[in-house]
Amino acid sequence: VYFAASALAVPLQYERIYPVGAGPSPRFNYGMVTLNSMEGMVLIYGGEGSGILADAWKYDAPANAWSSLDFSARQHTTLVPANLSAGTVMCATNRLNFATPGARAGHSMTALGPRALVCGGYTAATGLQQYTMAGEPCPADAACRLDCWWLTALPVPRWDALQSVGEGGDNGPARRWGFGMASFEQGADGSMFAFIHGGMDSSGELLADCWFIGVPQTIFGFAPN
Repeated sequence: VYFAASALAVPLQYERIYPVGAGPSPRFNYGMVTLNSMEGMVLIYGGEGSGILADAWKYDAPANAWSSLDFSARQHTTLVPANLSAGTVMCATNRLNFATPGARAGHSMTALGPRALVCGGYTAATGLQQYTMAGEPCPADAACRLDCWWLTALPVPRWDALQSVGEGGDNGPARRWGFGMASFEQGADGSMFAFIHGGMDSSGELLADCWFIGVPQTIFGFAPN
């Protein structure tokens, strides 16, 4: 692990650090994010190393130590129907949630408020430029769109599947990996958005489409070029 201290007119200086105790195994194509609600903390999830990985870790900069996130506790979740549109009154049911996104690599992560949004990735590389996308096989009664999850680290680590609908006749972005994803705030109400661009599909085809996800409505919308 390295840190770089920067200023606009000063050359960057890297400092190698040696975290205390056990940490994540060697990997690549993993997701990493920092959350405003967890100052000095870095979260990583998944990736490819000795196979496709499903573990999540938290790096505590003040303590200079890693700790694994334990999702074994029962998670109480709110289920929202998947066929909502903007402005629809949400009727939800509650249940214990044991679902997780499972092992994946090549996914993207970004911070949206106190949570991390995890989208896409692959669960297997089946041949030259051939990939099994995360979330496959697609449910028979649902659009085969990008598979996304919320990661909450505090106070109890938990996963929640993102519930979304398409807008303007679009079902949402196709499943992919290796794409860019960034988040930003817009508007006086503090609405948050994640922006998605590009990536590669299961056949190895490069993509150039753009999408956004709006929160709290969690609606996919197509971003025209």
